[in-house]
Amino acid sequence: MFPSLDEANSLLHPFGISLRQEAQSERVWLDGWIDWRATLSGSVNSSFSTIGHFWAEWIWYVAWTLESYRKNNLFTKEFVNRDFQGRVKLLAEMEIYHSRGSKEIDEVIRGDEVSICNLPADWNDRLLVALAHPNNGAAFYHGHLCDIAWNIDPEAMNSHAGQ
Repeated sequence: MFPSLDEANSLLHPFGISLRQEAQSERVWLDGWIDWRATLSGSVNSSFSTIGHFWAEWIWYVAWTLESYRKNNLFTKEFVNRDFQGRVKLLAEMEIYHSRGSKEIDEVIRGDEVSICNLPADWNDRLLVALAHPNNGAAFYHGHLCDIAWNIDPEAMNSHAGQ
């Protein structure tokens, strides 16, 4: 169900993370990059009761990040394919998406969602891409997409900001 300590460390190595197990215990300690653990921001070490406890938290983070990346890419593709007025409208729809919902945004991001139940086999390769610039592991939210929009069409962004 969960990888062994050696297997986990092999999968985690590209992300600057390693696990070590306490002697005579199932407790594992996380060393290295832990920015992904928002609740422990700034810490360099944390522990988990078992490798299974760690793995459950890690896989949730992987699925959430890959799903955000999928949505960000779909939004960006749609934004690029629209004319000026369509881009301004799409930004306005994104602005209300998280508070009131938007059928238009739902249509843009429709597709096979990434979740802990259907994590792609190449999740580690995809996660490296999702964490790289310019996405940097960003969530699917209005502010990040405005940054993307600014780089693609500053005029549409200015028009959206002026509304």
